[in-house]
Amino acid sequence: MNVKKLQKGDRMGAAKGIAPLLVSCLVAGCIGTIGDGDDQGAGQPGSPRPGNPQGVLAVPIARLTTEQYQRTLRDLFPGLTLPVVNLPQEAVVGGFLNNARGQAPSPTLIEQLQENASAIAALAVASPTKVLPCTVAAPTDEVPCGHKFIETFGKRAFRRPLAPEERDRLEANFDASRASYGFPVALRMAIETMLQAPQFLYLVEVGEIEPDGRYRLGPYEIASRISYFIWNTMPDDALIADAEAKKLDTAAGVDAAARRLLADPRAHEAVATFQEQWLRLGKIDSLSRNTTSFPWWNDGSSADLLSSTRTYVDYLFWERGKLGDYFTDSNGFVNDNLAKLFGAAAPGGTKQTRVPLDPTQRSGIITYPGLMAAFAHSLDDSPVQRGVFVLDRFLCAPPDPPPPNVNQSPPAQGPTPKTTRDRFAQTHEQGSCANCHKYIDGVGFGFEHYDATGAWRTTDSGQPVNASGELTRTDVDGPFNGATELAKKLATSRQVQTCVARQWLRYSLGLDTIEINDAMTKPVAQAFVDRGLDVRELVVAVATSDAFRYRVRTQ
Repeated sequence: MNVKKLQKGDRMGAAKGIAPLLVSCLVAGCIGTIGDGDDQGAGQPGSPRPGNPQGVLAVPIARLTTEQYQRTLRDLFPGLTLPVVNLPQEAVVGGFLNNARGQAPSPTLIEQLQENASAIAALAVASPTKVLPCTVAAPTDEVPCGHKFIETFGKRAFRRPLAPEERDRLEANFDASRASYGFPVALRMAIETMLQAPQFLYLVEVGEIEPDGRYRLGPYEIASRISYFIWNTMPDDALIADAEAKKLDTAAGVDAAARRLLADPRAHEAVATFQEQWLRLGKIDSLSRNTTSFPWWNDGSSADLLSSTRTYVDYLFWERGKLGDYFTDSNGFVNDNLAKLFGAAAPGGTKQTRVPLDPTQRSGIITYPGLMAAFAHSLDDSPVQRGVFVLDRFLCAPPDPPPPNVNQSPPAQGPTPKTTRDRFAQTHEQGSCANCHKYIDGVGFGFEHYDATGAWRTTDSGQPVNASGELTRTDVDGPFNGATELAKKLATSRQVQTCVARQWLRYSLGLDTIEINDAMTKPVAQAFVDRGLDVRELVVAVATSDAFRYRVRTQ
């Protein structure tokens, strides 16, 4: 039978062994938790439960993010040019897109997963020599070749060898489909089924209980976890071989694997994804500014700023490499369009070139023009947005959200022009807002030298800029004058060091802030310090930590 003539209902019916599991998993959300047999789900994540005195961490089952899904499909079918596959917009939880608690499914998601699987399977069937591990020269080759495909492709798609019952079910479905519709349709059904299976779409991590009550992840689970952490895609053959050889059963084995993956070019994409979300670089996209107020701004400024900031944080991680450089480096990536905004000489052309910037004006990422523009209003800078950004992303100490119905619009100019600081201070230093805003504005007012485009200024509304500020509730409390002094204080902060380690650990596990405790974070943060605050070593320290290799935390 021609594949095109096969009705969708027949195709799905032939895949009855696994498709119902997909639907039930997606409809339920697969955001339930994995615990031991005594874990009834009472209490908060990680809290001790009756019969579970060790406080086994209840782990949500995370689905592949859209980026991970796309890259995994790319690596599953290296010989095919795949169509563009998309999924519904993901929810941001705690600043990241990979948190399982933000992955509630929808009918649209299920439909798109089915459509994507169907389109890819059709391409694969059209070029069988690019996907089959064997040759079908005669009808008698079809069954053994189909079964071999299920075993080899299934191992790659599920990121582990198929369990006997999985293999038997898939082979029975293949055999029945082949008998009714022929080999090409059976092959297509097998591919569609595996691409919609929860074993492909979700990162199920069960582990094995140890005498101390902890659950150590199995070697294939570690292989998947480390691969999606450092590469944002499926394990390669070498990593699966490490799992088979039990090399990932020890911290030393994981250390060696992490270093290999980090040295691969694919790590650059994954690190960029983390930094994009951690530093909220997406806010730079599609910025617009009034060209009368800011004559250096044009239609290409937003895209150039985003590209420049992405290149800059990539440079900080891969070329500089130390956490301190994130707060003290005074370089920038500039083309002729950005030169005036950066206060730099035009390098000549549209290509962005690394140039030294004035160190009295620029000190690391917190003063970089792209982020200064992102955390601002269309006409005015925003001390509140900038202060909250630093407190949340670098100190892991965000302020409480504002009360309901509070007007969050920037204070308007009166008949007599005032600086942004004076207008905000007049509003924030009164009433119930004062205490919280002293904490926020003490940081945010330090950025008053940067206007709404991120350009340096010495006056605001005709008045001299006052960029004095004060850090409170941190380990580096005290006054400072301007963001460059603030950056230098942050560069020495142990709280910042621990926070950055915490952000990487949260991202690696797909967990929210409240699900990461000090017992999980402290060993990673200490390893980070011991290794000279090298951010690449931090990635390795995360991968080798107990928090990463076990799904447990002890109370």
